[in-house]
Amino acid sequence: MAGFDPQDTDADPDQIDLSVEAFYDVAGRITGRSGELEGAFNGAAMNFSDLIAHDIWKQNEYNAEDWRSAVEAAVYGAGVTRAWAGDVREFKSRRRELIGRWETARGDDFGVVKQEPHPNLDRVELLVDPLAVERRLSEDFVRRRAAAEASLLRGLSGQAQTAWDALQEKAELRGRQLAQGPTPQNLRHLVRHGVLGWAPYNIRGADAPLPLNPEMAGLDAQALRDYLNGDLEPDAGYAAIIAALNAAVRQGIGRAGDGERVDPEVIEYLESFYGELGGDLMVMDAYANDDMGLGDRALLQGDTLRALGGGLLVLSNGRLGGGFDRLPQAVRGLFNGDFVNDAPAQTPTDAWGRDYAALADLLGHADRRLTPGTDFAVNLIAVTPHYLEVIASHPNQMASEEFRLLDGSARTMLRVATRDIEANHAILTGDFEPGEVGSATPELLRSLFTHDWADDGAMAARLTDWIYEDGVDERLAGEATAALINTVTGIGDGGLYAALTDTNAGLDSMGMINPELSRGLGNIAVAYLDDFAALQDDAETTSFAGGDLEVAYDARARFFELVAGDAGAATHLSAAVETFEHNNLLAYAGVPRENAASEFGAANARLRAYLDAGLLNEAMDRTGNAHDAAADAAFRELNGQTLVSGVLKETIGNFGPWSALGKAVIGVSNEAYRFDARAGSSVPDVVLQLPNAERQYSRTDLSQQTMLSLVHAAVRDGRIPMDEVPQVLRTGEERSPIRRLDEVPGSERDQAEDAARRLLEQPFPGFRDLLEVQEREYADVFSTHAASSPDHYKLYVRNGETSEYWRRWF
Repeated sequence: MAGFDPQDTDADPDQIDLSVEAFYDVAGRITGRSGELEGAFNGAAMNFSDLIAHDIWKQNEYNAEDWRSAVEAAVYGAGVTRAWAGDVREFKSRRRELIGRWETARGDDFGVVKQEPHPNLDRVELLVDPLAVERRLSEDFVRRRAAAEASLLRGLSGQAQTAWDALQEKAELRGRQLAQGPTPQNLRHLVRHGVLGWAPYNIRGADAPLPLNPEMAGLDAQALRDYLNGDLEPDAGYAAIIAALNAAVRQGIGRAGDGERVDPEVIEYLESFYGELGGDLMVMDAYANDDMGLGDRALLQGDTLRALGGGLLVLSNGRLGGGFDRLPQAVRGLFNGDFVNDAPAQTPTDAWGRDYAALADLLGHADRRLTPGTDFAVNLIAVTPHYLEVIASHPNQMASEEFRLLDGSARTMLRVATRDIEANHAILTGDFEPGEVGSATPELLRSLFTHDWADDGAMAARLTDWIYEDGVDERLAGEATAALINTVTGIGDGGLYAALTDTNAGLDSMGMINPELSRGLGNIAVAYLDDFAALQDDAETTSFAGGDLEVAYDARARFFELVAGDAGAATHLSAAVETFEHNNLLAYAGVPRENAASEFGAANARLRAYLDAGLLNEAMDRTGNAHDAAADAAFRELNGQTLVSGVLKETIGNFGPWSALGKAVIGVSNEAYRFDARAGSSVPDVVLQLPNAERQYSRTDLSQQTMLSLVHAAVRDGRIPMDEVPQVLRTGEERSPIRRLDEVPGSERDQAEDAARRLLEQPFPGFRDLLEVQEREYADVFSTHAASSPDHYKLYVRNGETSEYWRRWF
């Protein structure tokens, strides 16, 4: 039978390798580099600029994108060629293996053994004709050997054909890859098969596939541990590990922006890396200035923290392909009270706090474009009150000042964790499990809102600031707002109204301790101001359903009071209410329908009454004196009116939906805060019995401003000619020709009111009904929600008790 000689190829992998070197030589000429170029391009992650020689990139004609494309073409050609060389080697190796199996089998008669005569069965025949027995056995051997040979030949020939067909398919693949060029799919194929290492990333950055795998991760983690504990001096190996982590982070940042997941190999690498690193991840000695590891190298500390923190955030994020369950146990254990930082002088509680601070340091150094996974973020926020308890109740027993536990770690943690909106929503709505050391929503908010933060509560306010930002999911924002209002205005179990108006820090309210929190609540109030003014079907509890927020009546003045804890926020809210009223009256002027006076007048009156009650109650709490409280509330409201007249004059001159105007008001909130101090020097020392109290000879301020706003609307629509408007009502400005109430001197108020009344008789014959509805609704709402004295305020805070004082007064 014929021997076994499977088909071979004339391709020589060694000669093909020479072509690979030629490609890299071209890349070297493009970049101005020489030496072992394949290793230089593929050995470690780096920036593209590091590949280009100084003499090239300093030239005026140097164009980075042109050089990237040229280098990429050369390196990609080298990669495809290297892959083809590998394909040929694999085929030739397989062919040699098959031939070797054939030669081995042939030398062993293909496993067939000639049988010997059987002493019993062949005994007679051996006596009669022993040669016949030998012939029979020989023929049997030859037959079986030929059958085995044929069988093996068929099998090996089939395998050889499969190998040949595979080589042809590889040849076609490499041809297509060369013709198609460096597409993402082709690059990913070459990287995953180990033909190209870091070259695609070094040339194209985060968009390129990364040569990361779990096996490599374990070795990297072991090496980094040696660098961190000082067993190894930072060198090129350290730089390569950090560069690999940074490459994974960069891919995470890029994919997050595109709404895509990172490559599975990247997540597997990070999971294995952090799993192997374990508790060493959070040993602060490795990063702090203690003459160990990287301690005396500030730059290296920053590089390490940035890379390790960023990798953790990528790994934690389910939207990127990671998840909370893929984080190392050393991190997940923190949320059950476990710790890895341990020292003889530390209590377990202090050791836990040290772990928390170390994790905050890691995450705080990460790129700010990275968002933690929702479950991770929720847990980070939920355990922050426990950390605040640690630093408040346990003296620090640390070896040096650098290790003292301060609330800066908590601020850092909140800055990172609150980037995830879904986590903020879960915290505010209570839709999460607090774990062993975490806090449920009421206690969590009590802790975060009443702690005396060094940043005035700015980081804690991020828990709610997202609610009024552009592009936020309406449902998430509405549900979070409803839950927040229920919690911070609630009385009794689960309610924080009493705690936030009389915090643990003394008699100061939340806004006095943390003005940024009041300002954030103020922006939320402004965003939903039309809901604070609306009638509700069932407003015992604030709720959000079907796109509508229903604010409990009892919650409105209380929420405004929490806003008013900061003077600037009170001014901002007052300006917003003024804007809303003016805008509402423009709407009334353009809606000649039945019940319009009742609808628009009542809404303005309700909103004004809730504002006045909130301002008065806050001042009553702060001053402890009814007379001073009334004066203070009037002062802040006047600031708001002045702000509207100045900063927002152009905005309120145009009628539009509140959703748009509310955002404009929020946009100038910083100006409102700056204005509060500026206005204080010019506002007279006024004493009013009550905000918007009716004077002896004129209507309330609300009614007077209403009439001026209606005159403005009528002039704008041409129903009142400007030449008929008396000078006492004119501003002299073309865009906003009618004065607002705060622009009318006190001595001219009566004259201005009489002039406005005469002008309104014809275009708005029902305007008196509007004024009466306003006064009636205002009196009813204010009487229900305003404290009459400091003693009554305490009863109002504790159990919501109302007073008959204001009803008798009205």
